Amino acid sequence: MKKRQYEGFLFDPAGKNPCSLSGGCGRPHIIYNPDTKTYVLWANAGAPGFVVATSTSPSGPFVFSAARALIDPAFDNLQPADLSVEIINGEGYIVFSALDFKSPDAGSFWPPIFQTLHMGKLTKDLMNTTRQSWPVASAAQDLIDNEAESPDLFKRGDTWYVAASNTCGYCNGSIALLYRSASIQGPWTRQILEGYSCNGQVEGV
Repeated sequence: MKKRQYEGFLFDPAGKNPCSLSGGCGRPHIIYNPDTKTYVLWANAGAPGFVVATSTSPSGPFVFSAARALIDPAFDNLQPADLSVEIINGEGYIVFSALDFKSPDAGSFWPPIFQTLHMGKLTKDLMNTTRQSWPVASAAQDLIDNEAESPDLFKRGDTWYVAASNTCGYCNGSIALLYRSASIQGPWTRQILEGYSCNGQVEGV
């Protein structure tokens, strides 16, 4: 068994890159492209869309693409935030949240923002989205659906699953959620797994 060890930075944090320019890269995820034999890093670094980088090793160093991976143009006026990318049956998929800071329903105290989950496919090179997505939400379309974040995506049999928490999933009283559907286009059935997720989020199921 190989001993676990620190492999260093994925990229030079002091160098000129989208993460240093935007103040940081959040929610990093790495997937593998067998066609190009490269690892593709996805991360949130502010609008527009997401930043992507490639490396021949999962531990880097990663080189950032000059072009960002853009989301569905329907959400161009929103702030892309949490994301998860996965390879399922040889194809790439993304589930992401979009922050709406200008919603007239947002309160001065709570909720300060609304964010909704959306799911779509990646391009064959895994460096972009197809710019088409579908909402991940229950028929209720209630406050729980409109505060979902930290999504994780997987599939078992013919069923798609998206696990998530509500806004500020690391805060007291966070809800752990699970959405299920026979299609990435929905409809989705929501299950509240836990009314208190122990100050944790459910990414990496």
